[in-house]
Amino acid sequence: MSSFPERNGAATNLSDLSVRLGLSVSTVSRALRNAEGVDVATRARVLAEAARAGYRGLSRSPGNRAGGTRTMLVLSRGDVGMVPYDALAGVSRSAIELNISIVTHQTPPEAPESILQPKWQPPALRAGQVDGIILSQDWPESVVEELGRLRPLVSLFRAFPGIDHVGIDPFDGMDRLVGCLAEGDLGFYGGDGKVSFTRQLAGAFQTACGDHGRRGFHAADWQEALKMAQAGTRAWICSDVTNAEILAERFRGAGWRVPGDVALAVFLSAGYTGRPTCWTALTTNLEDLGAAAVRCLHHRIEAPLESVRRILLQARVQPGDPALVAPGSSAIPPL
Repeated sequence: MSSFPERNGAATNLSDLSVRLGLSVSTVSRALRNAEGVDVATRARVLAEAARAGYRGLSRSPGNRAGGTRTMLVLSRGDVGMVPYDALAGVSRSAIELNISIVTHQTPPEAPESILQPKWQPPALRAGQVDGIILSQDWPESVVEELGRLRPLVSLFRAFPGIDHVGIDPFDGMDRLVGCLAEGDLGFYGGDGKVSFTRQLAGAFQTACGDHGRRGFHAADWQEALKMAQAGTRAWICSDVTNAEILAERFRGAGWRVPGDVALAVFLSAGYTGRPTCWTALTTNLEDLGAAAVRCLHHRIEAPLESVRRILLQARVQPGDPALVAPGSSAIPPL
């Protein structure tokens, strides 16, 4: 029978936990091991009570206790794309230094929320052998919240409320991007406004435009963006390459030349190797980001009660379309 040290009069073994929760010992045990047969709500209750009681086995698998090796899951969405190769190189580099095993998994394209169902989880997560999870790309906030109840999380690239985050500083990055673009009105297009990352970038965009004395407009959808372009907003900053491709396709479908009539810039080009050279974009060292994500998650596992951490790397501007880039900005040095 597993046990854990008493803290502030808390339970000391699985039997105590089962009494406190009104659940059977087997249910508590399966919930702690993330085994099948336990629904998400019950597992969340068990993990919350075990964490409150100071249960030390929450983030450790049997292999961790025996050999000192931890296991981390790098999780990406099948409908968004793979984790960038350079970022994975950084993950591997840092994992070797910290004696960590890495498991990668990509959800089915049509159902990112399936990761919450044991039958669709990678075996290591289902068997309770994963100590923490690195999330890549955008995720529904409800999924992030449920995953955070199961395992320590670090988000790579995107920021979510209450979750450790490794990425680009949105305000510094947007300030650099707005500052290097040619004069005139600017538009921001980020796709789904329900995603926290999009809201953060929209706020950073408005702040940067104000700081540079520019007028900035946020389009909630491509029809609104088209109306703004017709009214004179011809330069657009998109949240990422996917949204830039969507906006470019819509503009071209309406008979506009891209670049030419409309010019696009991209806030985050990470993970895309086919970015058109005409698009000005922010870039950063993806290997350093991947390595930082592993170190951040390792720290979170070791110190689960510490405040949320933000590790934000500065980015540099990679100039694209000369018509979009302000004079002299092509010489912006890397950081």
